[in-house]
Amino acid sequence: MGDSADNKKLIEKAVEILRKRGQAAAAKKATREASEGLIGHYIHAGGKIGVIVEINCESDFVRAPMRFSSFGHDVAMHIAAVDRVMFGAKT
Repeated sequence: MGDSADNKKLIEKAVEILRKRGQAAAAKKATREASEGLIGHYIHAGGKIGVIVEINCESDFVRAPMRFSSFGHDVAMHIAAVDRVMFGAKT
């Protein structure tokens, strides 16, 4: 029975340490500037719904691959889909 209580204390201590490390890492990253990026867009068939979205990143190495461009398009497409669901837009 003592082992279970000890394990619980160890787990709680580990969680607390990881939480503090995560907060420190987040604070360090908060000062970084996301000066690279792209504009993603999507126009739904029929042209009644269109979305433009700005996606930022910290380096041009991230921005350069085609996957990042595709990600911008996909985000815009999902925003358009949510708009249609929430506001009942008809095509």
